[in-house]
Amino acid sequence: MSGCPSSVMNITVNNLTQGIAFINTRPQGYTSSCFGDNTMYTGIEICEIRVMGCDASRYSNGCTRTCSSECSGGCDAFNGSCIHGCSNPNALTIDCIVCGGGQYISNKTCVDCPGHCKDGAPCNKLTGMCDNGCANQWTGTFCNKCVDGFYNASCTGRCGKCINAKFCDKVNGHCPGGCTLNFQAPLCQECVGRFYNRTCTGVCGHCVNGELCNQNNGYCDNGCSNHFLYPFCQVCEDGYYGHMCNKTCGLCKDGHSCNKHNGTCLNGCVTDFQSPHCKECVDGYYDNMCRSVCGQCMHGEICDKYNGTCVNGCKPNFKTPFCKECLHGFYGHQCEKRCGKCKGGVICNTTSDMCPDGCQEHWSPPKCTECVPYKYGRNCAFDCGHCKDGMTCSTDTGRCTKGCEDGWTGNLCLTVKVDVAESQKQSEQMTTTGTVAIAVLSTLLVIAILIIIFMGRKLISKQTNKRQTDVPMSQKQDPSQTYTDLTVTDETHAYSTLGSDVREAPYQVISDTSNTIQ
Repeated sequence: MSGCPSSVMNITVNNLTQGIAFINTRPQGYTSSCFGDNTMYTGIEICEIRVMGCDASRYSNGCTRTCSSECSGGCDAFNGSCIHGCSNPNALTIDCIVCGGGQYISNKTCVDCPGHCKDGAPCNKLTGMCDNGCANQWTGTFCNKCVDGFYNASCTGRCGKCINAKFCDKVNGHCPGGCTLNFQAPLCQECVGRFYNRTCTGVCGHCVNGELCNQNNGYCDNGCSNHFLYPFCQVCEDGYYGHMCNKTCGLCKDGHSCNKHNGTCLNGCVTDFQSPHCKECVDGYYDNMCRSVCGQCMHGEICDKYNGTCVNGCKPNFKTPFCKECLHGFYGHQCEKRCGKCKGGVICNTTSDMCPDGCQEHWSPPKCTECVPYKYGRNCAFDCGHCKDGMTCSTDTGRCTKGCEDGWTGNLCLTVKVDVAESQKQSEQMTTTGTVAIAVLSTLLVIAILIIIFMGRKLISKQTNKRQTDVPMSQKQDPSQTYTDLTVTDETHAYSTLGSDVREAPYQVISDTSNTIQ
């Protein structure tokens, strides 16, 4: 096809021939780097021809070897082959070699057929090939190689799921580039871990004791973990939900099961349970069936939905921890009422508010919250006044709601009523008494002033006498005149007058006109 041919070439013809044909047309696509070479035709010059040969029974250089007895009519002069035929008609080659069934001739020797021919047929005894094709899973010139997708010495092993759809090694079946997702290396024929089916896309369920599922059908052959449904153990039993089926459904309406993934009740809850999970009570109820009503928690808070206690205490007058009962001494729907005055300090019934053993003195049964007739006040210790027609007074204020009996007045009807004339007389007496009191006070003031003047003059007189001890009598005044004037001064003293003018004190009147006795 290319290059420069040698100038001398030896061509040996091993068979008998009568002529040799040389075709000098260059093959299509011929190229040459030789100077002047013709790319279309060759140039041939026959310089020398030798014709040599042995007699019919000999061969080799010098004709020293004898032809085989298996040859018929002599042998090849060069190699001794039976070019004229063999004495055994079953011989197929010029070497007259005869091979048995399942063998073929290779290097003048009978060897076993290398491949696996279709339907168990023998190979061609000359070529070793399968004339009718290869058996299943076999390919190649001699049917001795596995087709793609099979491996091992008999090509019975099927390749696993190699990555990117590649084929496995035809000897050991390994996937050199690794496996498709979820297949186990190196053969890539089985699923890894918790996967199953032909494509290893199925995920095993929760088999008992953590066992792996059957890789063909995904069944947990020995059963499921708690609360999973057999055989796949992937779905929770009714009444349970969650990834591990370890959560209990709430109380769904009409006995329906909850959603097995999130636990919600699609059709609603049993009465007084809170949707969507129906596990807790609605506000204001508690216990495992949400049938108990919360008590009166502080600030209107909600009680604990499991045990009903009020975490931050109760409203006033309720008993902890449930805040459903009144403290001792209180009753009413909101425990806003105090028990009455029960006998012996006994507490009233918090439901009926009655005193079981009766009331304290002056209190009216059965609740002992009101005074007995004709008593009033905080402890029913006061008697009513003189109410009209013998009616009783208000037990709270003591007032006579219908008025007082004749001769009595005031808010409590405890004051004696006087007529107008007597009242006017008492008023005049009070006026006279006031006038006398003013006169007495004025007189006392005058007397006090006179005593002060008298004492002042006496003191001055003493000082004057002392200074005049060394003065002649003619220059002295007669001091007796001053004293005489003072002593003989005619003064009207008010003491006796006060005594004779004092009228009878109006104490009795003042007492009669006193107001309400509290």
